[in-house]
Amino acid sequence: MPMRVLDADEVRGSYGEVRAIVRGHGHSCALLDEGSVRCWGYNDKGQLGFTSTEQCHLIEGLEFPCTSKPTLVPGLSRVKLIALGASHTCALLEDETVRCWGDDALGQLGDGARPLNEHSSAPALVPGLAGIVYVAAGADHTCALTHDWRVLCWGRGTDGALRSPPSHDVCFGIDSRIVCTRSPTLVPGLPSVGHFMLGEDVTCVFAHDGTSRCWRRDDD
Repeated sequence: MPMRVLDADEVRGSYGEVRAIVRGHGHSCALLDEGSVRCWGYNDKGQLGFTSTEQCHLIEGLEFPCTSKPTLVPGLSRVKLIALGASHTCALLEDETVRCWGDDALGQLGDGARPLNEHSSAPALVPGLAGIVYVAAGADHTCALTHDWRVLCWGRGTDGALRSPPSHDVCFGIDSRIVCTRSPTLVPGLPSVGHFMLGEDVTCVFAHDGTSRCWRRDDD
């Protein structure tokens, strides 16, 4: 069956007050007022945070795991913010830690100790992150903002979307090796950052001194 996009009123009417609804490429998640998260959509990489039993059509003749109704992400509570990439999801908790799940082919989950290309269908703590006040996701990369206004990023695009120091990590795309950073890495040379935004392959930061700067992923 094809997937249908739900609106905020549908989610609110069934599950209570909705703080935010965020969409990835093929999945969506709702952050509810009490701090729980419900997700729905395609789940071929575990991006919903649980295992699906339904099958949906992405392309006619091809079926993928999915969930058609907003379903509670188990083991996750006290969530302040959610961020969705193409096939991965991250949550910032009230204790200022970050948990991510879904596709990890390009280091999107931020755990360099995880076996390469092992996806996660359950929220997993991003090691080494504490005192986080904001998190955002691009298609294949994620960034977090600390209490002291520093930015750390991980995922695809070491010298482009991440603007991090050279990495020894190597991930794998469809038909080639891709440079990546599999653990949160400080973005050097930035002033005190107040906010940032991530696009599909671009990152923009807005500093407290009123300046802003953007960079995008280089061709791999």
